[in-house]
Amino acid sequence: MTAVDSSTQGLAKIARLPSGETIETVTADVTTWKPDRQWIGAAATFLRRPPAQRLPLYALLRRVVRPSGTVVAFSRRGRRIRGAGTS
Repeated sequence: MTAVDSSTQGLAKIARLPSGETIETVTADVTTWKPDRQWIGAAATFLRRPPAQRLPLYALLRRVVRPSGTVVAFSRRGRRIRGAGTS
């Protein structure tokens, strides 16, 4: 599992979660981040981005997920706004 956030405080919270899993953390701006691999799924939560930046971000999420993977995004209020397989 990999967590990407521009906030070191946000990543520190993730590191403290009792998941039992090793979580790789990447401090980066998700609008400019260039991942070097794909994952079986991706989730975007509580992204505070202007509308013009959201569509490119969702396109990035789609690119980083393997075929037949899943992308899920949640709005600031926690409502599910998108969730679909990528193939």
